[in-house]
Amino acid sequence: MSGNVKISEKARAVAAERAAENGYASADEYIEALLLDDVELDELARQPWFIEKIEEGLASGDAGEATKARIDQLVREGIELAKQDK
Repeated sequence: MSGNVKISEKARAVAAERAAENGYASADEYIEALLLDDVELDELARQPWFIEKIEEGLASGDAGEATKARIDQLVREGIELAKQDK
């Protein structure tokens, strides 16, 4: 099914600006990516393993402040764990 969606000129201008900032060829390409990313995220959020991990995280308590240093550390640890799984 194909069709057109109408958005305001202001919204199209914002989409065009963000498309350029994020390396998309056009506002249409950017908007499509946003919509499809939401669909993929929705599908992921319904997966049993994902729900289990979210519940584990919520039950584990406060992990502390999300500083840049802490996030960098978590990313490094995740990369190391991923390398070990290979």
